[in-house]
Amino acid sequence: MTLIKTSILSAVATGLRILVGLITNKIIAIYVGPSGIAFLGQFQNFLQAAMSISVGTIESGVVKYTSQYNSDKEEMYSYWSTAIRFSLIVTVLLSILIVFFHSYLSLFLFQNTTYKSIFLIFALNLFLFVLNSFLFAVLNGLKEIMTLLPLQILGAVISLVSTGFLIYHYNLYGALLGMAINQSLIFGATVWFLRQKSWFKWSHFTQNTDKKHLSNVYKFALMGITSAIVGPTTLILIRNHIGETLSWTEAGYWQGVWRISEIYLMVIISTLSIYFLPKLSELQYHPEKLRIEILQGYKLIIPITLVIAVGIYLFRDFIILLIFTKDFLPMSELFAFQLIGDVIKMAGWLLGYLMLAKAMTKMYIFSEIVFNGSFFILSYFLINHFGLTGVTYAFMYNSLLSLLFLLFIFRGVLFGR
Repeated sequence: MTLIKTSILSAVATGLRILVGLITNKIIAIYVGPSGIAFLGQFQNFLQAAMSISVGTIESGVVKYTSQYNSDKEEMYSYWSTAIRFSLIVTVLLSILIVFFHSYLSLFLFQNTTYKSIFLIFALNLFLFVLNSFLFAVLNGLKEIMTLLPLQILGAVISLVSTGFLIYHYNLYGALLGMAINQSLIFGATVWFLRQKSWFKWSHFTQNTDKKHLSNVYKFALMGITSAIVGPTTLILIRNHIGETLSWTEAGYWQGVWRISEIYLMVIISTLSIYFLPKLSELQYHPEKLRIEILQGYKLIIPITLVIAVGIYLFRDFIILLIFTKDFLPMSELFAFQLIGDVIKMAGWLLGYLMLAKAMTKMYIFSEIVFNGSFFILSYFLINHFGLTGVTYAFMYNSLLSLLFLLFIFRGVLFGR
């Protein structure tokens, strides 16, 4: 499937998911306000960390090696079995840790233990999150886009209905509970959709562990665990610093801007994840074809990101009222440098996927630690100096530093040297 066709299909599906997300976001904004949005951002980052440790350790590897072994079914099934077994072991250990530290997690993220039961519920549901994400990764690697995209849309609708119901009845607790159980509800729909697929058989996921595949799983596990720890934790620490230094209302303003970035970049990132990782994995030993593919990606991704970012800036007040409420209007001043950072970030995303496709474990881990660390350090000092807008300056400068680093690393691929 071509980049253009994948982009169109992904844009349609993601557009519908965004619409559902906007409705959900509006409900949350009305019922919980700016400070509630900040707390939801905290829990969302915790979920990202937990998911990255459990399934993120193998997800990119499943996409890469499913695509790579597609012509050798036995190797593909062997990799699946090794990967899912590894992931479930990690998931069980992580769930035990969450149960053991559930009170501390609530205190760390929310400054109270009111929501500690949410962590217990999430711990019991985590393995279903993992299985659902694993199956989505398999569909991506097999390039079964026409199955993957409808499932993503259905998942968004299920999330809207369940979260909306819980928020209406339980306010902030309901919003957190919805985030803790949504993927478990979606897993049932995924199994129903895939039940007739020839590859969806118990025996294809329960073969013996292969040492060669375990080595490959381990590489992606190291990358996934690094991302899980440093990425979401950086955002949590920055949000905590804003909340403690300025106010949790202002932390909610920044979370609102960050949320808008997440929503519109979802279209582009979905295209990257669905098309580029398997494609770049296929072409990693063909330098000229790889260069052409990356340059074509830039010709599409950068102009689209730039146009959307300019549109969001021009209509930012309208967008704030559409997605949130008038209580969030003060965050209008945060958009300029956040959006510039978004455009720079997307230029780096494509090269970041090339790093995954080539399984550059050490370089990936180094870049994750260094640039998440620099984002926190820049945010800490710039917030203290400029106030809340300082965090958007930090994001822009950090995105630029990351892009320059990636351009240097892949100068041979991009410029033929």
